[in-house]
Amino acid sequence: MTRFGRYRGIRVEIVPVPRGDVSLFADDPRATEEGFVPFGFERPEIQQWVKNVAPDDPELRRD
Repeated sequence: MTRFGRYRGIRVEIVPVPRGDVSLFADDPRATEEGFVPFGFERPEIQQWVKNVAPDDPELRRD
């Protein structure tokens, strides 16, 4: 199940992954300042960034 929240002030989509972490997907280019890496596309208008964190990461705020 996909959920949404914030990670260090950046709006993210929270997606569970099989090994127990969660993947955070962001559309905000500022995500690179928080350790996110480009995911998928190279066109700026549709680029997303991703970062894997523990589900209980204290910086992750769920909506």
